[in-house]
Amino acid sequence: MIPGSANALLLASAAAAEEGISRSVRFNSADSAYLSRTFSSGNRRTFTFALWVKRSGIDSASRYLLLSSYGAGSTYTTIEFSTNNVWLFDGSAISAGISTAAVFRDPSAWMHIVFSVDTTQATASNRVKIYINGTQQTVSGTQPSQNSDLYLNQANSHIIGAINAGGFFHHFNGYLADVHFIDGQALTADSFGEPDATTGVWNPIAYTGTYGTNGFHLDFADNSTAAALGTDSAGSNDWTVNNISVTAGAGNDSLVDVPTNGTASTGGDPGGSTRGNYCTLNPLTNGGTLSNGNLDFTAGAAHCLAKSTFAIPTSGLWYAELTVGSSTNASVALGFGLGAASLATNAVASSASNSWNFYGYSSIIINRNDGGNTYSGSFTAGDIIQIAVDPANNRAWVGQNNTWRDGSSGTTGNPSTGSNPTFTSLPADLFLVVNAYSNSGYLNCGQRPFAYSPPSGGYKALCTANLPAPVITKPSEYMDVVTYTGNGSYPRTISGLGFSPDLIWTKVRSQAYRHMVADIVRGTAASLTTNNPSAESLSDAYGWVSAFNSDGWQIQQGSVSGENFNANNDTYVAWNWDAGSSTVTNTQGSITSSVRANPSAGFSIVTYTGNGSAGATVGHGLNVAPQLLINKRRSSTGTTADWAVWHKSVADISGSSYVLFLNTTDAALSASNRFNSTAPTSSVFTLGNADATNYNGGTFVTYCFAPVSGYSAFGSFDGSSSTQYIYTGFLPRYLVIKCYAGSSSQEWIIKDTARNPYNAANYYLTAESSNNEGSSARDCDFLSNGFSVPGNIGPMNYPGRSYVYFAFAESPFNFSRAR
Repeated sequence: MIPGSANALLLASAAAAEEGISRSVRFNSADSAYLSRTFSSGNRRTFTFALWVKRSGIDSASRYLLLSSYGAGSTYTTIEFSTNNVWLFDGSAISAGISTAAVFRDPSAWMHIVFSVDTTQATASNRVKIYINGTQQTVSGTQPSQNSDLYLNQANSHIIGAINAGGFFHHFNGYLADVHFIDGQALTADSFGEPDATTGVWNPIAYTGTYGTNGFHLDFADNSTAAALGTDSAGSNDWTVNNISVTAGAGNDSLVDVPTNGTASTGGDPGGSTRGNYCTLNPLTNGGTLSNGNLDFTAGAAHCLAKSTFAIPTSGLWYAELTVGSSTNASVALGFGLGAASLATNAVASSASNSWNFYGYSSIIINRNDGGNTYSGSFTAGDIIQIAVDPANNRAWVGQNNTWRDGSSGTTGNPSTGSNPTFTSLPADLFLVVNAYSNSGYLNCGQRPFAYSPPSGGYKALCTANLPAPVITKPSEYMDVVTYTGNGSYPRTISGLGFSPDLIWTKVRSQAYRHMVADIVRGTAASLTTNNPSAESLSDAYGWVSAFNSDGWQIQQGSVSGENFNANNDTYVAWNWDAGSSTVTNTQGSITSSVRANPSAGFSIVTYTGNGSAGATVGHGLNVAPQLLINKRRSSTGTTADWAVWHKSVADISGSSYVLFLNTTDAALSASNRFNSTAPTSSVFTLGNADATNYNGGTFVTYCFAPVSGYSAFGSFDGSSSTQYIYTGFLPRYLVIKCYAGSSSQEWIIKDTARNPYNAANYYLTAESSNNEGSSARDCDFLSNGFSVPGNIGPMNYPGRSYVYFAFAESPFNFSRAR
């Protein structure tokens, strides 16, 4: 039974109905937006504060207030983001200060926060508990003393979204939804949410318990007036609304940007109707000033741009608008493309090599990457620039005040009929990009009503409810990470996976011992190790996988003590993939192979015997071309056999002959004899005549991976001295980054969210080394739709170097929560 719930089974089935979350309120610090209310005397020792938050301001130097009560001098208590941690401060006599060890720097999705306070607890660590997305957080700082009274919930003024500390305000920037305060009870997160049965993602449920004297529930559903937003839907503890608007237009702070997905639009969405997490501009890829929930963009006397938090899906029809801020003779553009992670945020979008833009300076210019056309006229303050994108057919239209343009002057386009598109031959990685010079623009992706009706034919707003359904809804049923502590007992069974693993890659974290790779096609007792080129070992002296089970595997002890894969008190991590249910003979290539394939998950395990002939082909069973091949000779015949890695991004940029080696730190090298300088096809990959990949009579294994939208991604980026944000379209569960050019020696960095449940993700292992787990100078953030890496980190993001990555999902962006 869910605490505080009258009917847990009913609530579980009703969770998809959004728990009544129909609207959010946007808080903008420049508007001095906040809610205020004077409490009566309540329980200052025991209470719960729970809410959904979508951050806009991501700034370690600023404080973003969620709830506060201030008297005078040092008599105050606040709940806030500070240095991107979540904090409870109390500046009264008890001087408590509790913060999460994790930092939260994800502006692209919603997160759920619960503060549960009970100072009557005898154990100090039980007095203030913080839950993020249902998980209790590790905290640090000074807990309040037993039975102490905090300044919250006493007879005094309280503020949501700010603190008035003697006339000095700290404001929250972002969106709030479904705000609860429970007076007199210290509740856990499962009073307000639960993991979704289908996706596993934390979702809201209806709270059905009591609220107490000062308790309230702000659902923001009534936006008939600004004052109505402060209505307490659980009783009569209403709040006063300050500097928050419900007036139609860009200043409207009542939006349908909410934590859960409503019913998807069938097309022609007028905006302001479909519920879901909406596209905004991204402060992680921004060169100007963002405000109003990251929808307003302002540039100074220099060109700069900001990219969207969403990539435009490769299917469907999509519509957005930009309101021009000023009539001054300066450029404002709504562009798209520009998906390269390394694009400078101070770039001129119209001159970027992968730019498709509609922009105005002294005249209106359409830029199509290879040149542009000039029109008479210019932008005027209040003009609505429209964009309609049909990515499946590689075409898009731009319009101004509902007049659509094609790519040449004098002709009118029509996205409803598909005629006369403005742009064709679009790039694969489409993002909305706002570019300005001494001007501003106000983006609308549908979180408020559009100024004009979208074109007929099915054009939709950019929100998660409208995104194409992911092929894999729950990635942990296809790829997952397990951590465990050895107990020295053999055979040892490791369980807990949501599938029967077919590829298991294990590494001890606490010792400098080898990696172990086992797979079901090669069979039990057969082990390889990524950190050296050794041949396959049977019943390895260091231990081996002796059984593949329905939800895990069994470890058998080897003859060498101390380096086995269940040594007492050593800690381990294992990365696991599902390759389907059966191994079959594949004759699509010139070499017959044994293949176990899971095309839905884009993964297959292939074994074959080499023939020494350049140009030989091997079937892989995926039905689409793999973008990552990891190949290893199993037999000991021939010369040393490095692990050969073919990555599509390296091949696209450097040439198909270039490969990496999993067991070395080397940069990519031209080695045409490994894969014959030939990219894989939808049925086969090609071999050269190298002993390492095609020794005549030698036995080999190849792990083949193809991208699956929302589940796996294989890409590249150029290094920088600044933080890089890389879009994957999902929250990563597992991430590998490798420098392939610009440095002759860099590690294969492996990270996952099992070892790094919250940011900053600092724990890492390296594929080419037996080193134990490291935790310094390799930080990154796992985000709801990708990852970010700080600048000047040699193995991960450094100027003048180029990197490839491959990643697998914890959750598709359709459902992801911010971290």
